[in-house]
Amino acid sequence: MKNLLSSKYSLCFLALVWGFALAPRYTYGGANEVTPDGQHILRWPAGSSVHYVVNPSGVPGFTTALQQQVVTGAVDDAFRAWTNISGASIHFSDDGGTSQSGASADGVNVVSFLDPNQTVSFPPGVLAFTVITSAPAAGNIQLANGKVVTAQFVGQILDADIVFNSQIAFSPIGTTNNDIVAIGRHEAGHLLGLDHTGVLSSIMNPFAESGLGAASRDLQSDDMISATSIYPDPSFSPVPGTISGTITSSTGAPIKSADVVVFTTDSSGLNPLVPVASQLSGADGSYRITGLPPGKYMVGEEPLDGPITLRNFPGFYSSGQTNFATTLFGGTATPTTVSVAAGQASTVPPIVAPAAPSNLLNILQMASVFCPQGVCPQAANFTFSSSPLYLPRGNTYQVLMTGTSGSSNDLGSGSNIFVGSSGAEITPQGGTSGGTFSSGQPYRQQNISINSTATPGPRNMGIANSSSISAMPGGVVVTVNPSFPVAGVVNSASNSTVLAPGTIFSLYGTDVVASYDHVSAVPLPTNLGGISVKVGNRYAPLFSTTCPNGLPLSTCPYFQINGMIPFETTGASTTMTVIAGPNAASSTVTIPLNPTAPGIFSLDLSGAGQGAILNADYSIVDARHPAVAGRDVILIYASGLGPVTPSLPSGAASQVIGNSFPQLVRLPQVLIGGVPVPQDSNNIPFAGLAPGFVGLYQVNVAVPANVAGGSQVSVQIVTAEGQRSNTVTIAVTGGGNNPVVLTGTAASVSGTVPGTAPFDSTATGSISVSATGTSSGGQTVYIGGGSGSGTALCSDNGGTGTGTGNWTGTISAFSMTVNPAITSLTTNGGTVSGSFSLSFSDTLCGQSQTQSVTGTVTGTVNPGGAVTLSIKGSGGN
Repeated sequence: MKNLLSSKYSLCFLALVWGFALAPRYTYGGANEVTPDGQHILRWPAGSSVHYVVNPSGVPGFTTALQQQVVTGAVDDAFRAWTNISGASIHFSDDGGTSQSGASADGVNVVSFLDPNQTVSFPPGVLAFTVITSAPAAGNIQLANGKVVTAQFVGQILDADIVFNSQIAFSPIGTTNNDIVAIGRHEAGHLLGLDHTGVLSSIMNPFAESGLGAASRDLQSDDMISATSIYPDPSFSPVPGTISGTITSSTGAPIKSADVVVFTTDSSGLNPLVPVASQLSGADGSYRITGLPPGKYMVGEEPLDGPITLRNFPGFYSSGQTNFATTLFGGTATPTTVSVAAGQASTVPPIVAPAAPSNLLNILQMASVFCPQGVCPQAANFTFSSSPLYLPRGNTYQVLMTGTSGSSNDLGSGSNIFVGSSGAEITPQGGTSGGTFSSGQPYRQQNISINSTATPGPRNMGIANSSSISAMPGGVVVTVNPSFPVAGVVNSASNSTVLAPGTIFSLYGTDVVASYDHVSAVPLPTNLGGISVKVGNRYAPLFSTTCPNGLPLSTCPYFQINGMIPFETTGASTTMTVIAGPNAASSTVTIPLNPTAPGIFSLDLSGAGQGAILNADYSIVDARHPAVAGRDVILIYASGLGPVTPSLPSGAASQVIGNSFPQLVRLPQVLIGGVPVPQDSNNIPFAGLAPGFVGLYQVNVAVPANVAGGSQVSVQIVTAEGQRSNTVTIAVTGGGNNPVVLTGTAASVSGTVPGTAPFDSTATGSISVSATGTSSGGQTVYIGGGSGSGTALCSDNGGTGTGTGNWTGTISAFSMTVNPAITSLTTNGGTVSGSFSLSFSDTLCGQSQTQSVTGTVTGTVNPGGAVTLSIKGSGGN
C-alpha cells in the first residue's frame, strides 16, 4: 500500500469456498465480488432477507448494556442505508446480540469488534474485513462447522462476517475519526457482494476518508447502481437499462481490469460530469454495467495505477493490466454519447485504450484550500491525501494535484487541471500553474469557483495535456454550504435559545441539508439528510431534516434540523457544527448551556397556546376534553428538564432500567393556572423520560382542586435549578372556591328546528343532553354529546331516518355557556338559575346542518353540592 498521509484505508478479505462448476460464462465487473475464475457474481438469493447478529463489545466508552445499544444502533444504521436504495430489493434483519466474535463459516453472519481467536490477520492500517463464504456449486454445501446448507446457484453467499480491527478505537458518535457508521456501511456493501470501486467518491472506494472528525457516510450513484444490478426490484419503474462492450489495446488485445466508468454529461454533451456507475473489465476485456436509468451517457476507461490500484482488488481482478492510457468512447477530444432506453441494452463498439505514453500523467494525491472572498492565499499549508475533495458550494478554492518525482508520472508544466464540466456550476479561475515541492515532488494547482446552486454530489477531476489525460472519477464532491447563527438554535418545545444537555433542539439555517429525511428507528441516527451535527466532540442524535414552511428543497429559503443535545455534554457552553462531509462544514458556533432548559411542547410547536398535554385517556386537554380540577391527572410533554436516574445514553429510547423508567433527579415545580402543584408523589406521580421516546420528558400532574376553570388555563414548569419554561394552556373545568357540580342526565331542549335550503322542511323534536362536569365562577360547562329525534316534512320525501319523513341527528360534543356568569347564579334556598346557548350538528333530510339553541337553566342544589338541572330552550338557525 502507498503511504497515504492523511488517509486511512479499508480492505475486504474474501474467504471463498469454491470449486469447479459448469455454468454459462457471464462476466461482471470489479464493483461486484466474483468467484476466483471471474465467472460468477457473489450474491444472496433474490428476495431473501439477510440476517445478522451484533457483538457490540470492544468499543471504548460503550461498555454497559445501554451504551452498547448505541453501538448496535450505529451498525443497524450502516446496514439500513442499503435497504433504502430506490430500485433495489435489499432486506436485512438484525437478530439481536451475540457473544460470538471474529469470522467463522458457520452460517451465522456476525458483526463484531473483538477477535480473541485471531480469525483475521489485519495488516497495518486496515480498519475492517468482511469474510465471505460462497458456494462453488448449486446443491448441498457443508460449512466448516458441519452445518449443511443448500445453495441455489454458484456464487451464492452462505456466510459473511464483518470483523472490525480490535486494535483501533471506533466510535458510533464521532469521538474518533474511525466512524462505525461510515466503515460499517462500506463493509455492509461487501457483505452484499460489492467489491471495491475505482470511483473515489463512492462509499465502496478502498480508502476511509476523515476530516473534521467526519467520514463520508453517503452512498453515491455508483454504490447504488452496483447494488441494484445485483438485487433489482422487479416492480421498479422505469426499468433500468444496460451498457456493455469491450476494452482492447491498440493491438486489439483484450485488457483485463480496466476501470470502466459511465458518466452523465453537461448540457453541451461534450464533457463527462458525474460518475454514475463503474465496473472492471473481465479477462476478455468485456464489461457490462446494468441498473442505469434511461438517458444519455459517456463511457470512459481508466487504468487503476493510483491512487486506487489493482492491489485494492484482492482476487480475480488483481492480475489485471495498467499499461495503457485513459480515454473516452469516441476519443477524449470528441467523445460519443450512448443512449440507454428503459429495459434495453446498448452495446458500445470496442473502446481502444491508447498505449501509455512516455510522459503519462498520473495523479497520486490531491489537496484543496478555501479562498476567502474569492481570493486564494499566496502561501498555505496543504494536507494531501488520496481521498476526494469535499467542497461546499458557493465558494472559490485552490485545488492541487501531485505526481511522482523523477518518473514518467511527472505531471509536467504543460498540463491543465479540470473539475467537472466547463458549464456554469464549476468554473476555472485563471489557468493552471505549478512547480515542485522541496521534496522534489511535482504539483499542479488551479483555482475554481463553485456556483451556490450547484447540485451536490460527485464530479470528475483530472489533468490533461496534448498527449495524455489522467482522470479521478469522483475526485471532487460538491456539498451544501451550511450556515446558521447562534440565535438559529432553539429549544424545539419553547422556541427559546435557552438550551441544556438533553434538550431537543431545532437548528434553522441556510443550505444546511442536502435532502429531507426523518428518523425511522431507534437509537436515533447521527446522520440524516446528508449531514451530521457535531455538538462538542460528538455527533448529536437527529430526528429530521426539513423545510419549516413545507417548500421543495430547491425553493426552501432556510432549513430546519431537529436533533438532541447529547446528555453527555458538559460545561457552561459547547460548540456546534453542521458537517456535510470530510472537511466540509459550517463555521463552528458557540452555544451557551444551562443546567436545565425547560420547554413545554404546544400543539402547533410555537411554544404558546394549546399545550401538547394529555388526559389519562390520551385525549388532548382542550375545550372538548377538559381536565377536572381536583380529580384528573394530566400528562405534560416537555424538553430540557435536566438529568435523570438511571442515566440513559443519548439517542436511546426511554426504557425500563432495573424496575423503572428514567426519572428526574430533582422534581420540578408545576404551576397550573398559577396554582403550585405540591411536589410529592401523590401530585406528581411521574416525572422523567417518556416511555419509548428519545429525549422527550413526561410529567404526570394532578390538577389542584382550587384551580379556576377555563378554556385557556396556563401551565408552566419551573425546574429545581430555577429555570422557567414557556407557558402553554389547557382547558379545566371545576375548581374555584365554591364549585357547583353538574351531574346526572338533564331534561331536554325542545322547540322548532327549521330546515335549510334547498329543502322545504320544518321539524320539531327534542334533544337529550348529558350535563356532567364541574364548573366554577364565570366558566363554560362542557357537555358530552347527545342525540336528537323528531319528525320533519321534506320536499324530497326522503331523509336519513328509518322511515319516510323521519329524521335523526347525531349531536357532536358542544359547550353550554351560562349567562350571566355562574358567579351570579343564586344558590339561596338551594336553587340554581341562569341561561345558556349551545350549538350542535345534525343531518336533516340528508342535509348536514349546524343548529343553535338558547334557553334557560334552573336547578336544585342537592346535598353534597350536586345539582339536578332542568334545561329548556328553543332552537333556530
